Amino acid sequence: MGTSFFDWVHIKDKKIVKRALAQVIGRSDGRGGTRTVECRLAHEAFGWRHSEVTVTSLLHDPGIRGLVINARGVTEHVMLERKLRRQALHDGLTHLANRSLFKDRVEHALSRTQRHGTMIAVLFIDSTTSRRSTTVSVMRPATASLQGWPRA
Repeated sequence: MGTSFFDWVHIKDKKIVKRALAQVIGRSDGRGGTRTVECRLAHEAFGWRHSEVTVTSLLHDPGIRGLVINARGVTEHVMLERKLRRQALHDGLTHLANRSLFKDRVEHALSRTQRHGTMIAVLFIDSTTSRRSTTVSVMRPATASLQGWPRA
């Protein structure tokens, strides 16, 4: 008791949570409403945890006259999504962008060069014809050295 709900919300997520609360409270029909947002909430033992928070206005209900906030942890789900997204866009052997991500990044860089009148350079190494042992022994160190290079 005595703690604001916003003390538990990550600073970068407070804006979306406040917007959801304002939408729920600000309904013109006076009947309240419900909004669900994803945000990070503080956890005493585990730090910041991704959560799905549902805010329901029961201000119109004489027995409650308040907001009901339900939260459920979705950290594992968020981490799995990130892992799957990374696997979908990166080569498992070299950890470099796969063709799909490469194409997207090149298109983005080209459109930026047209807007700003600049130039780009692209280094393309096709390892599909190499033997696996050669690819592993050559590409992993090469990949590591390229990690610090500027990217589009």
